[in-house]
Amino acid sequence: MLSRDLISVRVAKVCTLVVAVVCAVVFSGAAASAQTVVTWTGGGSDTSYNNPANWDLGVVPINDGTNSYKAVIGTGVIVNYDVPDGGGGNNTVTQVELGAGSTMTLQGRNLAVIDSAAVAGKIIATSGSFTAPHVSSTLSGSRSLLEVNTSANPPDSANITINASGTYFSTDANVKGSTILFANGSNATLDLPYLQTIDSYTDHYGTNSRTISATNNGAIDLSGVTLIRGGSGDYGGADILRILTTGGGTVDLSNLQQTEGYVTFETDVAGYTLPKLATASAVTYKPTTAGMSLNLPELVSQNGGGFISLPTGTIVSAPKLDALNNATLSFTGAGTFNAAALKNFAGSTLTLNDTTQAVTTGGLSQIDNARFLLSSGTTFNQISDTDYIITSSGIANTTVMSASGAGTSLDVHTLTKIDSYADHYGTNSRTISATNNGAIDLSGVTLIRGGSGDYGGKDSVRVVAETGGEIDLSSLTTVQGYTNFEAKSGGTLRFGDLVMTSSLDIKADGLNSKIAANSLTLDTSAVVSVTNGAEIELAGDFQNAITTAESFNMNAGILRIRGAGSAWLEAAGQDLGDTVTSGNFGMMQLVIGSETETETVYLTDIYDNDGMGQTAREALYLFGAGGIDGLEIYGGSTLVLGDVPVYAFLDGSMVELHSLFGPGDMVIPFTASGENYGFIAIPEPKTISLLIVGGLVILRRRFPRT
Repeated sequence: MLSRDLISVRVAKVCTLVVAVVCAVVFSGAAASAQTVVTWTGGGSDTSYNNPANWDLGVVPINDGTNSYKAVIGTGVIVNYDVPDGGGGNNTVTQVELGAGSTMTLQGRNLAVIDSAAVAGKIIATSGSFTAPHVSSTLSGSRSLLEVNTSANPPDSANITINASGTYFSTDANVKGSTILFANGSNATLDLPYLQTIDSYTDHYGTNSRTISATNNGAIDLSGVTLIRGGSGDYGGADILRILTTGGGTVDLSNLQQTEGYVTFETDVAGYTLPKLATASAVTYKPTTAGMSLNLPELVSQNGGGFISLPTGTIVSAPKLDALNNATLSFTGAGTFNAAALKNFAGSTLTLNDTTQAVTTGGLSQIDNARFLLSSGTTFNQISDTDYIITSSGIANTTVMSASGAGTSLDVHTLTKIDSYADHYGTNSRTISATNNGAIDLSGVTLIRGGSGDYGGKDSVRVVAETGGEIDLSSLTTVQGYTNFEAKSGGTLRFGDLVMTSSLDIKADGLNSKIAANSLTLDTSAVVSVTNGAEIELAGDFQNAITTAESFNMNAGILRIRGAGSAWLEAAGQDLGDTVTSGNFGMMQLVIGSETETETVYLTDIYDNDGMGQTAREALYLFGAGGIDGLEIYGGSTLVLGDVPVYAFLDGSMVELHSLFGPGDMVIPFTASGENYGFIAIPEPKTISLLIVGGLVILRRRFPRT
């Protein structure tokens, strides 16, 4: 339904048309008996409209007091309208037909069409005019072009007016990269006020622009247009309809309500407004100079396109915008984006890289397949969604969340589930990354579903903390599908009670890199790699059901168990004596407790990791490295060995810890390199049995044994 304002515009224009129609009827009626059809032949061997030899009847089709004419110009010719103006400042013809691919130029000349003009070709008016005010005029075919220029200084005037209604099509391959409507220079006007639709919805297998351009104070009147259709993208191309206003040029789109297809608004107008645009599809807004404002007071939804690399100081106001989907929002410097009603951001990308960039939304409650890329100290905390689905092929191998740089913070604590359970026929990663001391808060997430492998691919979710970056996943309890957790170069990943199931990899590499969790439980097919001095830090139990030693690489990794309490630690290696120096489910160092925390760690052998059966006791290997002992126990903390063999590199040699006990000793002080003052213990057999049974009850509740 048309708005009241648009109806008012239509009524005013209808009144004008009535006058135009009445006049046209009077003129055409008076000359009807003498109207003559004259067809261009080009027989005069030049392009002059004023050469009788170029017309089939040997007369120039210009109305006079006795005769009226219809000028017919076929396809594929060039005609230079060069008839000197008559006494009224122009000449008239009753009707004109201009065929597709033909061009009529008017240089300082003026032609008025009394009845109808059917324009399928190109008209160029330079300091002249072509007017066809009758409502029966048409812009026919799919390749008509109109161009208006002023050339004098000071400027004269130039105008093309065609009161065609309905739809203007611009889809032909011959105009795929053309400026289709053009007004350049002061007093250059192109008036098409009765058009309702501009349709360029096609794709020519490439990056082609059909441009509507008003430059250097030129003006184009498209005030009746309610719908614009740009490039379709049907064949994988990126054809667009480009609307360009620069140097004081204007394109009147005061009644535009909807766009479809790829459309770009490119402008240097200080305060650019599309007052009635409500629904946009694949529109890209391109302010070209700093400090501009873009006003979209009625925009409710947009799918595609977006606000890309907005110039410094740009202010965007879209107070009714509720849904911005599959679009891009980014800045080149300081900028403001105000969309206080925005809630649906599905498929879109937000990039913030300057603390002077301000984005206001209504709280994003829908962010499926969206991307949030933050850096340089920026923050964003306006997400309220709980489920984050990232399965779209468009983001199959991308970074979906990132925070890079000190002070950079992405707060997504409302999420409870991240679901990327899809396979896109390859090795693709959807990455969540915190680097260079940036932080991402995913503390509400309890479930992550990685790649599915349904089609034989290895798609995965990759969670990476690097160079001081930190990602909080402290509520995560369940991981499904192909998922990789990586802490590198001093990054930290924080978990709660993490259960690593099949297809899950966890990696930490480099000094100060850390996997921190309340507890860690490894399924039979989980993969762990902690290298180059990185560590796993736990506040509770470490349970390990992995059955392949190659899947557990901590030869140069640290396991730190700290906190005021007790924890279980599964021994998983075969007892091969004191000659083993790597592999076999061993680790570089076990650290128990801290300078301020007292911890008791109980060794268990609950799972048959080595395949030797439960009667064959498994062992724990602590390899050390160079001058680093394999075991550290802070003051007051205790390692309870039970009957589990422990081989630790201490003071330069491998020692089985039971050998340190004397006859009758149950608890002895532990010192290594004279720095740590804890205890190692062998409880009485009855006590061991009670501890193990209690441990089994607890663990089976959490991790059923098969």
